[in-house]
Amino acid sequence: MGTEVRRGPPVASGVMSPTSTARHARRPSSGGLPAPAPTSPSGWGRTAAGLTVVGLYVLASVAVWSPLLSAGIGSVIHTGGDTYLNLNLLGWVPRAIGGLHNPFFDPLLNHPGGLNLLVNTSQPLLGVLLWPVTALAGAAVSLNLAVIASMPLTAMTSYVLLRQFVGWRPAAFAGGAIVGFGPYEFQSAAHFHLQLSVTFLIPLLFVVLVWLARGQVSPGRGGVLLGALMVGQFLVSTELLATAMLVAVVAAVVTLLLVRSVRSRISDEARAATVAGGIAIVVLAWPVWFLLRGPGSIRGPVQLVAQAYRTDLLALVLPPDGLALAPRSLSRLTEGFSTLPGENVAYLGVPLVLAVLAVVVWRRSERTVVVAGIMAGLTFLLGLGGALAVTGKPGIGPGGTATGGPWLPEAVLGELPMVKNLIPSRFALYTAIFVAIVIAIGATRLRSSLRAGPLRALLPVALLVLCLAPLVPLDPVHKEFHRLSTIPTYFSSPAFRAHPAGSAMVVFPYPADPQPVAILWQAQAGYRFAMPSGHAKMPEGPDHHVAYNPQMGYATNSATGQFGAALNRGRVPVMTEANRQAILAELRDWRTVSVSASLDFIAHPKQAAAELRWLLGPPTGRVGATLYWDAPFRTR
Repeated sequence: MGTEVRRGPPVASGVMSPTSTARHARRPSSGGLPAPAPTSPSGWGRTAAGLTVVGLYVLASVAVWSPLLSAGIGSVIHTGGDTYLNLNLLGWVPRAIGGLHNPFFDPLLNHPGGLNLLVNTSQPLLGVLLWPVTALAGAAVSLNLAVIASMPLTAMTSYVLLRQFVGWRPAAFAGGAIVGFGPYEFQSAAHFHLQLSVTFLIPLLFVVLVWLARGQVSPGRGGVLLGALMVGQFLVSTELLATAMLVAVVAAVVTLLLVRSVRSRISDEARAATVAGGIAIVVLAWPVWFLLRGPGSIRGPVQLVAQAYRTDLLALVLPPDGLALAPRSLSRLTEGFSTLPGENVAYLGVPLVLAVLAVVVWRRSERTVVVAGIMAGLTFLLGLGGALAVTGKPGIGPGGTATGGPWLPEAVLGELPMVKNLIPSRFALYTAIFVAIVIAIGATRLRSSLRAGPLRALLPVALLVLCLAPLVPLDPVHKEFHRLSTIPTYFSSPAFRAHPAGSAMVVFPYPADPQPVAILWQAQAGYRFAMPSGHAKMPEGPDHHVAYNPQMGYATNSATGQFGAALNRGRVPVMTEANRQAILAELRDWRTVSVSASLDFIAHPKQAAAELRWLLGPPTGRVGATLYWDAPFRTR
């Protein structure tokens, strides 16, 4: 394949950059990377190559998500509380901006306190970007499109990053697939964790850092680009911004120690960092204040047991569920890794691990390979958390500390106030990025070392396929789809619409673990009512610690919530007069205008209906399978 000629300032040996001649492509210097050969007039042009890469990534995503596409992106969504909350907030952000309200605060969830969206997974940037789709087709379509697009978008920007290092496009394409379709991205998307799967800005951030290290962009322009990417990433995921900054700092230190030529540009890099920091401070000053001290903010840890989600040592080579070539006998061994399937994301496979080790040893004279190899190892080490876990569920001690194995350096992060909430397993994203760099360079070097002929054409491609094959995703549908048409008809009935918009309502199933489906219904009903709710991070008590209790999960504790959580878990609570009076007092304090119980979604509908009749008296009416009680409620 031909490639374009790259023009730009001279690049010093040792920096992560290609040179500019075909001669160097065959005989690279000890520190730099080989350059692609110049493109002939009849060569494959940049536009055709780019469209082909984009098309292949999109086709791969369509194949992976064919079950969702077949079911209808406007008809179904993934089942789960995180999905319901993401959909709700994705639709709320444009609604808030359109109504000139604060897009970082939702007064309709967690009534009467409201919900700080920056503490939670609101992705306000996605809400804005998908605003036209949401307005035309609904938040469910926006959510599904964001999930489907997340993998190819990350693969594309990873391809752009890898093209900074290699001229052979198939190597860059394979590296992009490792990042964009590997277990981290696949599992995050499969669980509809938008804040984790929409990562396309992260590779672009590293692209700008590479440009600055080479001197291919001025400090001012580079700083502006970095600042813009930091702001954008903050508005998608504050956690990923924090981990990206941490990894970037570590990578910069490693590069400065190993690559002498980069040290001569340290003043330019410092100026770029100053510009980027200045932009971030100006633009994000108020959002950061709102996150840390605004209404609904939390003091202290937001993730109570972050160390429960740390990578198992064997997760690197034992495949998780959902991969095309993962034998059930092996994937069964990973049950319990990182506590939850959605956090078991570090798998690379034996061929890829061996290939990375081989390339690092073979090309140890190349500083780019050494830096990327070291960073792959360091990010994997961070993913292991504060204590080593091997073949089992990670141990957790008092206060959420990591136990059960030897102490590891990541435990230090748990003592730092700004980063103690980071979940270790999610460093797997960066491990995949640095592994992709090593593999792309290795494949390019191997191809350059071979004489022209069939072996040169086939061997590097075959080895790339061998490395990629164990990572091929198969089935992202871990649970049955939730059909949007199952919303109770009560929420479109005259009885519901008789209440003023914004009125407080209590809904059963109560919107807390393990059945927070009412969060979805609120969005489907056009955000017409406020409700006490859970399955989100909210403060509690005078010290504003994160609200959590074993019955309701992450939710503000209340007598009403405890009653609803028992029904959610298939238990009929034993009610006393004291319980009844406490619930009625809460309904009055919340200025509740209506209580509804959709019996089709409650495990023991007859018993639940009897308890609610004893609590509130005869229902005001019934719409379909939903009983509803309008205020004033019976007090005796």
